[in-house]
Amino acid sequence: MSILNKPIPLWGLFLGLVTAFAAGQVLGWAIFSPGGEARPEVRELREHHGQFTSPLLECEVFEDQGLKALKPFRYKVEALLQEKVAAGVLIDGSVYFRDLNNGMWFGINEGVAYRPASMLKVPVMIAWFKLAEDDPSLLKKTVTYTGAYELTEMQDVKPSARLVPGKRYAIDDLIYRMIALSDNNAAQLLVDNIDKRVLDEVLKDLDVNVNPADYEHMITAHAYAGFFRVLYNASYLGHAYSEKALEILAKSEFREGIRAGLPAGVPAATKFGEWGDSADSTIVQAHEFGIVYYPGRPYLLGVMTRGKRGKPFNDLLAEVSRLIYQSVEEQDRERSSPGR
Repeated sequence: MSILNKPIPLWGLFLGLVTAFAAGQVLGWAIFSPGGEARPEVRELREHHGQFTSPLLECEVFEDQGLKALKPFRYKVEALLQEKVAAGVLIDGSVYFRDLNNGMWFGINEGVAYRPASMLKVPVMIAWFKLAEDDPSLLKKTVTYTGAYELTEMQDVKPSARLVPGKRYAIDDLIYRMIALSDNNAAQLLVDNIDKRVLDEVLKDLDVNVNPADYEHMITAHAYAGFFRVLYNASYLGHAYSEKALEILAKSEFREGIRAGLPAGVPAATKFGEWGDSADSTIVQAHEFGIVYYPGRPYLLGVMTRGKRGKPFNDLLAEVSRLIYQSVEEQDRERSSPGR
């Protein structure tokens, strides 16, 4: 199978995958209210998992008094966002949280749409790994970076190592650079070298109709969370490539957001994105999504923000992450304390 024909723009793949998740994200949405308030809890039976994945086998819905802890948990995060808006740090912000053991989730402004920027790279990785499931040798094929474009200069957070013009790179290496180093040149090279027919097949698998889209397509926190959920559940890619994808995400060089709010030694598989508004150079967006592997209770966290350039957005991502981790830790202590 040739992979070097019919290039498709990055945004074309992104639109299709986004539409699939926006139409209905896997399991459990129907049991929560539109405001993100939890109703019944979902107990999920999972296969023996790898380091980063935990495939879903079965689930059941039941009532649990422990869910009462969710309300003050959510309100703490909401209060923090309101404080940052009042202080002029934020114009608006959204947070998505999901307990990956039981499916319990909440959202704050999770329906607000943002420019995903570098977070687009996650569905590109998913598409390549879908191909590799049929032909693993594909990842060893090499393509040349000609230097015809240089897209890392526009990045606020630049990769630690850049592609060298005239050099050939394996697809596997480009995927790593695209995700762990967030290299825009690697991302564009991967998009340029994937067959549109293959992307059509991936989109068909996800029951998506391919439609033209603006490269500035927007997405909500609620919809974007689906990419990380299918990786953790190994429900689109198989276990091996879902595990590989999250392993690469866990090696991200960006350490100033979600990871900065975690205790040392707690793993996290994350992807960040930053976007400068083309219509107003004073406005910037900064986002990050990731799975935090809290011991025995992993969770998915997404933070999307919009505000004035020059504000400490990375500090805000870390602050939200720290508050979430501490809240989970507090609930964990309460559940394990004697008499409960």
